[in-house]
Parts: sequence; structure tokens; C-alpha cells
Amino acid sequence: MKKLLYTLLCVSMIAVFAIGCSNNEAENEQNEQNEQVPTENTIGKATTEDVQAALKDSNSVVVDARSNDAYNGWALEGVSRGGHIPGATDFTALGLVSEYEDAKIILERSLENKGLTSEKKVIVYDANGKDAIQVAKYLMEKGINNIST
Repeated sequence: MKKLLYTLLCVSMIAVFAIGCSNNEAENEQNEQNEQVPTENTIGKATTEDVQAALKDSNSVVVDARSNDAYNGWALEGVSRGGHIPGATDFTALGLVSEYEDAKIILERSLENKGLTSEKKVIVYDANGKDAIQVAKYLMEKGINNIST
């Protein structure tokens, strides 16, 4: 009888241990996936001074995430005047949702042509508070992690 109770106790402990380990593995896997997905909380906030310094730094890129029309001078989205910050490059958030069949290839080329690499500090701005976050998330997915908006 004691052997039976001892065996049941051992089997129960092994089962509890196995369930606990599998839950930890699933939890760890979920945490790893969550860490890989960029969120607004993982993107830094740039000040005016940060932008001014980045414009003078060859290891930084300032990115305008607004539409190309806004970048090129049209006063859109409720801003008082159009155009971009001198020295900034354009990388419109609209291009991220393009249905054009070669859009991914064009985006990859744009990263390269605009000097957007993992070695650079990147500051992304917009006028609506959404486009910069969208572009920053895309850049983070491409391995560019030193990003502010």
C-alpha cells in the first residue's frame, strides 16, 4: 500500500513538474515573440534638439513619414505650411500599404538609397502622430533599432 501511494505521489509530482515546465516554455516563447514586435513603447521620443543634432550628424537620418505631396511642399493634414525639414529624407507611410506588386522590392531599395541602416540613428516625424510610428515599426522590423519619433 505504501509503495502504491509513493508511486502515485511520484507520478503526480512528475506530472506537475512537466506541466509547469511546458507552461514556462510557452510563456517564454510568447515573451520572445512580444519582444520582437515593435510597439510605441519601444520607440524613443526625439526632442527638437535631437532633430537638430541628427541633421548635422552623418550617422543619423531624419525621415519624413508624411505623404510625398506634403514632403514636396503642399500644406496638408492641417499644417500651416508645406515642405519638409531641410536635410530630411522622405519615406512615406503610404508606401508600406501599397498593393503594387513590386512594393517590397522598392521599399528595400529605398532603405538602401536613403542610408537607412542598422548602424544609423533614425528620427521619424509626421503631422498626424500615426505615420511616424508606422514607419518606425517597419524600420525596426528591418533591423534598424535606434529609432525615435
